[in-house]
Amino acid sequence: MRILLLHDELYPNTSANARIVYRLVDALIQYDDVHISILGCAQTKEQQQSTYKTCHIIHTPWNNTCRYLKLVSGLGKFKFLRYLLWPKSILYRIWHKRFSEPRDTEIYLWLNRHKSEFDVILCCSMPYYPMSIASCFGLSIPLVYYYMEPLINMLEQRAEWDTKATKIILPKIYASSTLRENKCKNVIAEFCNIVERATNVNTPMAETHDINLAFVGKFYPDARHPQYMFDIIEQLQNYGDYGLHIAGGFNGSFPQQFIDKYFKNTLPWLHYYGFVQPDVADSYLLQSDVLVHIANKTSSQMPSKILDYIATGKPILNFYYNDDCPTLPVLKPYPMALNVKMDAPITDELINQIVDFCTKHKGTTIPFSQIEQQYEQYTPKYVGKIFYDTLYAAINEFNK
Repeated sequence: MRILLLHDELYPNTSANARIVYRLVDALIQYDDVHISILGCAQTKEQQQSTYKTCHIIHTPWNNTCRYLKLVSGLGKFKFLRYLLWPKSILYRIWHKRFSEPRDTEIYLWLNRHKSEFDVILCCSMPYYPMSIASCFGLSIPLVYYYMEPLINMLEQRAEWDTKATKIILPKIYASSTLRENKCKNVIAEFCNIVERATNVNTPMAETHDINLAFVGKFYPDARHPQYMFDIIEQLQNYGDYGLHIAGGFNGSFPQQFIDKYFKNTLPWLHYYGFVQPDVADSYLLQSDVLVHIANKTSSQMPSKILDYIATGKPILNFYYNDDCPTLPVLKPYPMALNVKMDAPITDELINQIVDFCTKHKGTTIPFSQIEQQYEQYTPKYVGKIFYDTLYAAINEFNK
């Protein structure tokens, strides 16, 4: 089975969700009959490698785009000459309404020439633009989409994409957002984040405080605001030496006063490290006493990092907004989780409950073998088998 993976984010500089895709790749290449090529954009020097394990990485569309952009930027006020120096730029102009960037046109042209070299296209929704390009070929080659978010703000685009797809793979929580006529294409596969973490990276966290808490991820003003978490940790200072360590970043517009207070390392109990490499992020998780998680305000969105937390076997303090938050059923069987609703008043009783939870479970780690067994449906081996079977089913169905 010759698979073309459209994913954009190339290893090793990848986001949390992109890591899920590469865990899937690792699981799929264990099958002797699977050969994967990856088409993406090498936006850093590290991403310019020609292979990922046994997978060939295709750089041609992105390299062509880069050469064109470099040429245009160097022409200055004589940009009209690009039509003479780069005749393909006429196509960029003609197809502007179809594809928003020269990169999209280059990927389309490459796919049109090489699609016969593959048995199936697997296209991930991180980011979105490859799905639009892949949909152009849904009638000429088996096409499987992997939705890693609900795309609730892109229903019109998704309706078109779903119609062109042969199969649609997505977590259970997102299945309800598929149009009725395309539900027969749905295949459920949960995020494969249950992977044993191991790192030799030393972080400045060790022995900083009596109890070290860690948050790894991003903050958003609307979807995932950290103010309640900060207020809680600040109150904990009256009960002992608690430190909060944050690796990640924030999107959107937080007030500058808020950023200066919490993200400039001016508070003795708060340590902000910014964006870090995946192995460094894992080290913060593994070296902490308690992991702090903030769920999304929108119940239709599942934060995959809760599974990263679970995989460590560490105690988890989970802040959630809604009673139907998807993190609650995921954490229900987890032996060391405390769920706190974000609108709960910060009373002495609540703080005492958190203090008791932290002190009781400090130094405790659930063995990975237990986690792996309990959360088997979230492991790469389990999810990889679903993808393997679905890709073959898409090929067989398309060729009937």
